[in-house]
Amino acid sequence: MTTPARNPLRRGASGFCSQFYDLDPLKRHLQNYANAIVVQTGNWGYQERFLSHASLELALKNILVPYTTDQLSINGYLISDFHRICTQGPVESAYAFDYHQVDRKKIVKLGMIWLRNLESLADASETKRKKVGSRKRTILYAGVSSLYFGRRHELEAVDRIISDIEAGIIPNAKLIYRPVISNPDELREIEWKYKGKDLLEIQLPQQSMIGMFQSGQTVPVKSEIADYMRSICSIDLFVMSCTTSMLLDAMFFKIPVIANFYDATEPVREGLNRLLLKDDPFELIASGMRVVLSTEEMMSAVYAALDDPKACCEAQKQVLNQWDYPDMNYVEGFMHLLRELAA
Repeated sequence: MTTPARNPLRRGASGFCSQFYDLDPLKRHLQNYANAIVVQTGNWGYQERFLSHASLELALKNILVPYTTDQLSINGYLISDFHRICTQGPVESAYAFDYHQVDRKKIVKLGMIWLRNLESLADASETKRKKVGSRKRTILYAGVSSLYFGRRHELEAVDRIISDIEAGIIPNAKLIYRPVISNPDELREIEWKYKGKDLLEIQLPQQSMIGMFQSGQTVPVKSEIADYMRSICSIDLFVMSCTTSMLLDAMFFKIPVIANFYDATEPVREGLNRLLLKDDPFELIASGMRVVLSTEEMMSAVYAALDDPKACCEAQKQVLNQWDYPDMNYVEGFMHLLRELAA
């Protein structure tokens, strides 16, 4: 990792931010409390900039609790001199110390709270991975926004998998395609393309799972998470365009994962994806994630994963080890941290 200098924009940031943010309502609210600690989940965005500015101006202690894998790795400078950073796993701890030059005393190794939530929900609902038995094996192909991976090549991958299923090359199987769409027209085109494909199901991501809340949304977030967990526990193989956050969930439930990086739709986009491969900023490839660069290579990986899923899961186990501290009691550790900062 290269080591950056301190954020040059930090100097004079107070006067600059004051032109945009009105702290008076927050000041009035804080008068009701003897102490206040700011908890931030992201290292980007308008809300997090406001909270960082408030922490600086009002002398509030603040904590960064990363909610995704990119907060410390590819989101640039830290937007605040956080009093504590709760890292999810060894990869994030290394970014905090080596790349952002955070004092080790400020790094609190708590693990991935999202996986702790999955554990809790799985235990409460007794959700278990079902054995294949007489049911059809289920392959899930998770797409990404067409901004990051060409839709043409994504559909080419889906076409090839469903073709092999229909031809019996992949016997006793079905495919779930989970596209990320930006407008209703995209969805209509996909639905029309696969109309009449009995062994293919189109499944849209739950809105809360991709951070796209809609006004008037009536389905509780917890219900959407439970639905998501049931759906991911029902699959036998997870294939994705480039990478999605679902990969860690699949690995957590011991499901083989394949990352399809074949995208020659646009030279610029292909170049960016190959940079992700070369630099491996999340250390996924170095840790054992299966990556493919062509449709034929993808299908060879699909056959191998379905034939010997245990071997695939064993090979990718190190990815989870790099992104989580599974033995940490997150709630207990976090409450201890709050008491420490409040003292």
